[in-house]
Amino acid sequence: MYQPMRLVLGAMLAAGLAVAALPAFAAAPQQDGGLTPDALANATYQSDYAAGGTITLVDGQAEEEIAPGSASKVLVTLIEPTAFGDLNGDGVDDAAVLLASESGGSGTFIDLHAVLDENGAPVDTASAFLGDRVQVNSLVIEDGLIVVDMLTQGPSDPMCCPTQQESRIYALVDGELVEQTDDGLSLETLGDLTYQTDMAPDGTAALVDGVYTVEGTPGADDAETIERTGYGAFGDLNNDGAEDAAVVLMGGGGSGDIFYELAVVLAQDEAYVNAATEPLGADITIENLTIEDGKVIVEFLGFGPDDPECCPTQLFSRAYVMTDGSLQLVDESQSEAPTSMGGDFRPDAAPTAATLTLGGNEGYWLDPTLVSVIGGVVDGTLVQANTLGTLCAGVIAEQPDVVLEWAQDDEVESLRIFFLSLGDPTLVVVTPAGDILCNDDYSPLVADPYLSIDAPEAGRYAIYIGSFEDAAIEPGFLVVTSQDLNPAVMDLAQMFPRQANPDAVRNPQPADAMKVDEVPQVAAAGTVTPEATPFTQALMAGGALGAFDVDLGNEACTGFVTPAPTFTFDWEGEAEKLVLFFEAADDTTLIVRNPNGTYQCNDDLDGSANLNPYLDLTPIPGSYQVWLGTYAPDVTVDGTLTITGDVTVRPAPLTSEMVGE
Repeated sequence: MYQPMRLVLGAMLAAGLAVAALPAFAAAPQQDGGLTPDALANATYQSDYAAGGTITLVDGQAEEEIAPGSASKVLVTLIEPTAFGDLNGDGVDDAAVLLASESGGSGTFIDLHAVLDENGAPVDTASAFLGDRVQVNSLVIEDGLIVVDMLTQGPSDPMCCPTQQESRIYALVDGELVEQTDDGLSLETLGDLTYQTDMAPDGTAALVDGVYTVEGTPGADDAETIERTGYGAFGDLNNDGAEDAAVVLMGGGGSGDIFYELAVVLAQDEAYVNAATEPLGADITIENLTIEDGKVIVEFLGFGPDDPECCPTQLFSRAYVMTDGSLQLVDESQSEAPTSMGGDFRPDAAPTAATLTLGGNEGYWLDPTLVSVIGGVVDGTLVQANTLGTLCAGVIAEQPDVVLEWAQDDEVESLRIFFLSLGDPTLVVVTPAGDILCNDDYSPLVADPYLSIDAPEAGRYAIYIGSFEDAAIEPGFLVVTSQDLNPAVMDLAQMFPRQANPDAVRNPQPADAMKVDEVPQVAAAGTVTPEATPFTQALMAGGALGAFDVDLGNEACTGFVTPAPTFTFDWEGEAEKLVLFFEAADDTTLIVRNPNGTYQCNDDLDGSANLNPYLDLTPIPGSYQVWLGTYAPDVTVDGTLTITGDVTVRPAPLTSEMVGE
């Protein structure tokens, strides 16, 4: 029987249950005067998913940031069913409740909580993880035990759709929820035993909470761990009528390889003893573990004689029995794995999205660099990523999404590659040396993948963004950085702290929005002639009409102006050029309509070197309309308009540093 555990939770976070599938909270009946549904819906609970370790519900729900300043949030919801009964023998009804936790990915993680009645107040005392997207059908308290009937994922079930019926019994023991079998044997029990193992230097490993650490060389990063995996099975293995167990252990870390062993635990004199341990192999993928008719049957994906190091293709099934205190192999079969690689894995192929050239001891590279990528398999044949290595998950395309050409950079100690999305993507990176690196989830709370490469070697990195579910498409941003960033803390809104402004949405208008015939702010007292220039006039720029929205036949027209002209004048006489410019203490715009109805426009004479607007026109005798604009609606700026025929005259310089002075 496969049961997930907290130690390997990060490897199981990949897929998710639709939120709509969660039932609304509706409590079972409780004793009068005891805990109430309302009290449970507004209580404080322990939470591995909350930043502070606890979370307080309001009307059955709570939401908070995964990390301070992060845009990602964890949502915790009290769901049905719930149960009432005495859990600690004090004669007062306590409660068992279910919390569903989501963190923005596709996973929905269900935890069972034991809530004690302490003077009428609910106190969350212990919790147990039930699984990702499991479906709890029944929850009752009987004789001080919590009985959970639920559907979990069978060996061939997708994560969305559990079909395997399972019943679990929990007891509150010393402030912990401990899963019970008929004689008390549980996965938790198996995580606190001493095992014979070739993975420990002295041949034994005393696990505590499922983990034993093999100390490494002082000052070196070569410490290794031995862990109880989530694969355990229960049944009588020696015909004494007592429940025994089989469990898979895994170990490694410093060497890079992951080793697996099958361990048998027998019930002996009211104690549980590891009676035998048998190696299974390195870098394999466990598929299933059962006990049937006194036999331990383990299935795993392993390597055939012609398989490359990245890609095991063979499904092994082995059956063991206990004989004379040792595990004896009595049956073994080998077949092509039902889940083959699928497509042709081609890390040397051209990327589908982008090629990045980053790093280097000279020059500057954008750090962090972001690339918009559609993850998953959009077109073509998919590749099963789990055939590439034990830590690889989901499906990827045949060719990489992005290629990183990395130049040696002595200042970069670690290169971090991760993906930001709203789904459940996976990440595969092939290094210049041909090593295949994989990650599914950054943490149990963040479903986006993350890899950190220490002392990155120069060369070509093929980067794949996959999806945990075969048909899923995962749009998002690939991030490459040397900074101490990760998917939990990188907030795009903080990187680009700009706010949407619906009032700035463009509103196209016809040319007659410019009211050329209306009375202007100021009109010239007489005809302007070459002899009367330079002509100057104090005016006020600005208005509410966006000239950029008006169809004036000139894309250079911009700024906010009044519909009526700011200034009008009549021109008469012979001149080579007619020059107009406006001088002010702020950035302004200039629009001129000549006698034939054509609009000429300018924003800045010389870019950032001179923000004052300037136009030199071919003079036409007749009436001219002038509009002076600003860069915000209804903001006005005082200045001086100059009209001259001398093309050598320029407005006084106005730089961005001078604006507003």
